Amino acid sequence: MVCLTAAAGGHAGVKHPVYAREGEVVALRCPLPNTSNKSSVIWNVNTTQGLQELREESGSLLKQYNGTLLMLKVMKNDSGMYCCSKRVRSVLLSLGLVGICVISVAVVTVICYKMKIYIVLFFRDLWEVPSSSADGKQYDAYISYYNTCSEEALSEEEITLLLDTMETKYGFQLCVYHRDVLPGGAMVDAVLEHVKQSRRLILVPREQGPQAEDQYGLWNGLHAALVDRYTRLVFIQKAPCNSLDSLPEPLCMLAHSGDAITWKGSRSAHHSSAFWKHLLYHMPPRRKHQEERLTLL
Repeated sequence: MVCLTAAAGGHAGVKHPVYAREGEVVALRCPLPNTSNKSSVIWNVNTTQGLQELREESGSLLKQYNGTLLMLKVMKNDSGMYCCSKRVRSVLLSLGLVGICVISVAVVTVICYKMKIYIVLFFRDLWEVPSSSADGKQYDAYISYYNTCSEEALSEEEITLLLDTMETKYGFQLCVYHRDVLPGGAMVDAVLEHVKQSRRLILVPREQGPQAEDQYGLWNGLHAALVDRYTRLVFIQKAPCNSLDSLPEPLCMLAHSGDAITWKGSRSAHHSSAFWKHLLYHMPPRRKHQEERLTLL
């Protein structure tokens, strides 16, 4: 007689012995509970070398998917203990891995979207960016103003800080109307030409109404940014800021077409604030030789 014992792996005491004569067909059922088509059963035989997995190609053994192990011609040396265990189908495992990958990609995408400004600035500092002077433009930004109430306007001290920081600390070449555009002559053409020579148009809110010349600079800057697309717009607001739709129609159209940045008073004055990170992100990449020259000065 040949004695074969079916045991459930991981379930102590669960054993089903089967006795048969040599040459007979023996069916060993896995004693594990709740065996279903969602799980595949692995059979191992306990030998002197430890547990060894049995496969359908192993001699007279045939493993079925319903958890039954068939021995088509049992031999005396087949005596021993056969242990079965359940394994989740590889399809489910694959689906789990795909789900993890999808979630990981989604998380990374969200993080990159939220942190894109800091990521871009990091790589700008890490790698030398080609000089923007190759576009033939003279200025990094043209500064203009739009009139608003005192609560939503930058003070003269804040405007001075804004311009000084951009030029002195970050090395941007700015064109400011009341300082760099000579009065007289064809004022509209002069302002428009300076806007064309600038890579960005920055609109700054101030309480004092613009003089006539500054008004020219504002409306022609609008024309250049909205129609001719000579430059990109950076629209500065002061917190707490109302909806852009409350602005005059031409200014509202311009604000919606550009990149809005919020100035938050003293919180934005520090160079490490979010305001400066956003402004640097929307400005052209700084040139290495400019930063080195400013450091030496």
